Amino acid sequence: MSESLFEVKREPEIIFIGAGINSLCAAFILAKEGWRVLVLNLNTTPGGAIRTLELTLPGFLHDIGATNLSMFAGSEFYTEHREVLAEKGLKFIVAEHSFGSFAADDQFLGVSRDLDANLRSIACFSKADAEAWKDWREDYDRCSPTLFQLLASPAAQTGPLELVFGRTGDIPPSVSTPLRGILLDSLRENLGRRFQSDIVQALIAAWAMHLDYAPDISGGCWMPFLETNGDERNGILIARGGSGNIIRAIVELVQECGGNVAAKQVVQEILFDKGRASGVGLASGQELRCSRGVVASVTPQALVRLTRGNLSDAIVKEAENYRYGPGTMVIHLALSRLPDWKDEAARRSFYVHVGPSLDYTAAAYQEGVAGMLPSHPFIVVGQPTIFDSTRAPDGQHVLWIMVRAIPAEIRGDAACEIKEQVWNPEVAKKVADRVIRKISRYAPGLPDRILGMTIHTPLELQQLNPNLVNGDLNAGSLHLSQFYGNRPFTGYANHEMPIPGLYMCGASTWLGGSATPGSGMLLARKLLCGNS
Repeated sequence: MSESLFEVKREPEIIFIGAGINSLCAAFILAKEGWRVLVLNLNTTPGGAIRTLELTLPGFLHDIGATNLSMFAGSEFYTEHREVLAEKGLKFIVAEHSFGSFAADDQFLGVSRDLDANLRSIACFSKADAEAWKDWREDYDRCSPTLFQLLASPAAQTGPLELVFGRTGDIPPSVSTPLRGILLDSLRENLGRRFQSDIVQALIAAWAMHLDYAPDISGGCWMPFLETNGDERNGILIARGGSGNIIRAIVELVQECGGNVAAKQVVQEILFDKGRASGVGLASGQELRCSRGVVASVTPQALVRLTRGNLSDAIVKEAENYRYGPGTMVIHLALSRLPDWKDEAARRSFYVHVGPSLDYTAAAYQEGVAGMLPSHPFIVVGQPTIFDSTRAPDGQHVLWIMVRAIPAEIRGDAACEIKEQVWNPEVAKKVADRVIRKISRYAPGLPDRILGMTIHTPLELQQLNPNLVNGDLNAGSLHLSQFYGNRPFTGYANHEMPIPGLYMCGASTWLGGSATPGSGMLLARKLLCGNS
């Protein structure tokens, strides 16, 4: 990427604020069709929450945010452009043993691409649940075509039944009942009807905490439904050498098509001419004009700041009411050896979840959203170097630990151990030590294998990417009030803002968070069709 704008020889037709996955994918699609695109990035490295950096020690490559790239690999964007991305060096590796959870008795229940082995493992906990798992799979086979069609389509501007996603008559009867449950039920409601054992329920529900769905939140089933079934069939896909290689490849493609991606550019305001978005003003004082419009890959509140009074009072109020999900702490470890998990199956698993029951997960979530440091945190441990040895020196490993939900503003400690209520390096280390102690229950000796550690508190995640407000990795809650046609707010889910030439994309818009280019693709199609 260039750190200079002097290379921009002609006025761009469209300017993107932010170089996340959605901006870059949209910029490439437009540039490929001949549009002059300019992408401005705040950081030195593009990618937003999809970046790979040496955070601990030289030679140890850590994904700062997204590490599971299955949604990107399953996207229409990748399907259409996989060959040129491969030419740029993007290679996916399949984690055959994709995820699992520890039960209350320290036994591990893991899921791989071997269905028979999965059913035997589940039957060790509950024979009835092994049969119920087959029904879970059958519902997926029936419902997934409709669900995937939804996730690849613009959000409909409809009424209260919009979460049925279309007219009832369009959905086959065999699909409508399970699909309604997947889209509207809480996990406790849906999984409680299906499965008997705590660990099978927790195994599935763990995926909802990657977003911001605790067990008792309505509408929390869709992500675990897709992820558990998709991973069992396809495994989890990761990028060789780190997730940042996706971004590097797309940036190269944008530039080859004549587009420009410029780093370290602070956009201070969006410029308007005769009521239309016409460019941006930089903190350096430079003004950049464009003829077709400005795309802001930012949060609604950031859009209000950038537009400086040009949005209506009603939209400003909607933006101010936009809510964020709970914060996150990410701990990056450089290890001399992999964790010596008590259960051998965990040593093969890409993700290890620590959250043995719905009650455990719900308690951790509730403490976090109440501003308390959880006494027993919900933890996701990623082990990418099991499958991709290029991310660490020979024989050594990296560990990616995500802790949900961690408050950005500390009001107390549920364990009554940490007295400070302001994030600083000492508090961060105390919380990280609690997390590592919890993991060490299942993997004794982990502390002795740590060569280096970097901790990102919720506030530090926001510093890495301003869209991750208070450490919300999804740039806004995905609860029903901010999902589908309500994202980012009612009436504007089509990425077009109420000022001509002004658009939004990114995780704060439909489709929401995770490593998917869906928002950018929908916007690019809209622009190419001339619906502006």
